[in-house]
Amino acid sequence: MARRKITENKIRKIQKNKGPARSYWQIEPKTAKDILKQNMQASNPILGQKFNDLFKDKYADQIGNSTALEYFASLNDEQLSNLLENDGLFAAAIAGFKVITTFDPFNSKGA
Repeated sequence: MARRKITENKIRKIQKNKGPARSYWQIEPKTAKDILKQNMQASNPILGQKFNDLFKDKYADQIGNSTALEYFASLNDEQLSNLLENDGLFAAAIAGFKVITTFDPFNSKGA
């Protein structure tokens, strides 16, 4: 029974009690939107050329002459929610950004 429940949760990829977090990485659409916005405003975005290379072929029809970053940044919360649920690579890229910009790997704050 417990194994079936885990499988069902993994398939749905949605936070318990229908919360906003999506995907295996549990990223909220608003967090993804904020990360994309930060990168759009950066002169040297972390989600730059390599990020674009990851998605340019898969989303070529939607991206057109833009970059993957520009395309994803143009999506609304519902579209980002669906993308986070259905594209594990996108969700992992956003989660990776969150990790490297949130956590202090050298424990400089003594926590």
